[in-house]
Amino acid sequence: VVIQQVRAQVFLQKGDNLKAIEPLEEALTIGDKHKFLEPRAALEYSDYLSQLYYMAAQEASKTPDVQRELFKKSSHYVERWIRETPKPNPDKYSFAASILFYWANLDPTNKDINLIKRAEKHVDNALLLTVKPKEALYVLKLATVQ
Repeated sequence: VVIQQVRAQVFLQKGDNLKAIEPLEEALTIGDKHKFLEPRAALEYSDYLSQLYYMAAQEASKTPDVQRELFKKSSHYVERWIRETPKPNPDKYSFAASILFYWANLDPTNKDINLIKRAEKHVDNALLLTVKPKEALYVLKLATVQ
């Protein structure tokens, strides 16, 4: 686990974010399997992985099938973070909703309604936790109900 952590940190420090995915994922997998990671560290890795996969999926050069797989992995890790965090924050719910919404709309002629419904639930959770929601959250809410 330590070797993978160091490898990931080196890639992140060099700005080679996409290369950090493999060692981070391996560290998390090994840590989960053998209980080597503290819960806080596992949450941190899940957070990083959700963001790194999201960035990878956003690259225009990716095909829709590749983007779909990357959004799926990003969603998996952010939802793990939400599930395992005692008090998830509205920004993570908003991020999870954005991932699901983009994933659902990869093919504009064949939108995935189930993903949009999941995104809407995350938006609703974010709205419940926010005293003064950001405008982008309202836009995302409107997009999920159309």
